Amino acid sequence: MIGPGVILTMGIAAWLFIDYVSLLKTRICMQVLSSNDEQVEPNPLKIITVLLADVVGTAMLYVVGSIVLLVFMLPNLLAASAASIWLWLYALSGIFIQLLVRFDLGFQWFNRKFDIEKKPLQAIGLVAGALVATVYWIFALTAHLLHA
Repeated sequence: MIGPGVILTMGIAAWLFIDYVSLLKTRICMQVLSSNDEQVEPNPLKIITVLLADVVGTAMLYVVGSIVLLVFMLPNLLAASAASIWLWLYALSGIFIQLLVRFDLGFQWFNRKFDIEKKPLQAIGLVAGALVATVYWIFALTAHLLHA
């Protein structure tokens, strides 16, 4: 008979493995997205392909984790998708900055405040933070209005 300590140890080992593979997958996707093959701007097809590959990889990790542990568990989903959040924020922030540049929407103000040419990660970080804050406040407002 297998005791609870063995099951817990096997579960933690499986989650660590899933998390490691998820981080590796995200790192490879980030390297593909950040490669400077394109001189002016990244190819939208490349971004979509990398994001779809990330979704497929995350789903595969979740299924493998569920099969290994023989149960449907929330920690499998969290371990499989935690690193993907950073990839999606990076890609969406880059797309948002490209749209700002292309349509010249508030770009003069943004360019005065943040030097995109010299510090692109700072600009992407700001946009990623703004995206997360916007999504949070939309959920908070929706929850407040539904319960009111």
